[in-house]
Amino acid sequence: AERPSLFAVYACALAIGTVGALASPALQEMVIATVPSEVARSATGISSASTNVARLIGPAAAGGLLTVAGPGPCFAVNAASFGAVVLSAATLPREVGRSPGAAASMRSVARRVRSHPLLRTIFPALLLFSVLVAPVQELAPAVARRYGEGGHMLGFLLSGLAVGGLIAIPTRSLVARRGVGQADLLGGSMIL
Repeated sequence: AERPSLFAVYACALAIGTVGALASPALQEMVIATVPSEVARSATGISSASTNVARLIGPAAAGGLLTVAGPGPCFAVNAASFGAVVLSAATLPREVGRSPGAAASMRSVARRVRSHPLLRTIFPALLLFSVLVAPVQELAPAVARRYGEGGHMLGFLLSGLAVGGLIAIPTRSLVARRGVGQADLLGGSMIL
């Protein structure tokens, strides 16, 4: 079988990163909008933790399935998982927490970013991170192939990302309790 070019791999990673950058705020808003406002902050933390636990367990399960059944069933299970997400989103309660508000046009978002000094500073960094750095998960198979030549290396890389996400959750709470503001926390994490 013909192997994809490096350009094709990076183009796919760029596309996935772009879609992820668009989907992430919507998913966070969905969590906030479907729980009572008094538990919204906790629900966001629980959502983040569950995502990282899934990222920790998923690669190990996929490695086992890959070894036993091959790549086809792995792709089928992955596709079914997206169906489960769509089904669960369709059954979420409406208007439990605060309303997500009206949809904003790209122009109105751009105007808001230009007019707000903090957003004007942070938005370019977030955009670059989301498009260029966040797709590391999608590039992990190429890195694993180059340095490890095996599914175990890919599982290790993806599990490492998940462990980092799990460590970040209590770290964020600890830093917030010490009085570090959101802007400083965001700036520090972008530098790291």
